[in-house]
Amino acid sequence: MTGEKLWEQQRQVIKELKDENIEKAEEIKTLKGWINGLPQLYVNCVYCGHRFKPNPEVFPSQTDVVREHMEKCSTHPLFQANQKIKELKKVIEELEKRLVV
Repeated sequence: MTGEKLWEQQRQVIKELKDENIEKAEEIKTLKGWINGLPQLYVNCVYCGHRFKPNPEVFPSQTDVVREHMEKCSTHPLFQANQKIKELKKVIEELEKRLVV
């Protein structure tokens, strides 16, 4: 294969990658537009029924707000798991104290 053909193949690959990049950028723009429409939706905690109001100033999916709720919601399994972890850490601390003495 000659050097010129090799250069032509490389140019073609670069062009295809640029075209693909443009397509992906357009897809990302479309998806971001879709996501930005989500704040109008209400989000509910499936464990206690708490309803989060739409808030356009918060990230569209309200991920952080929901995560904070999950950590405080006594009916949510994550809250319960965190409570159990705290209890077990205390037990471990007590056992470590007994081993040291």
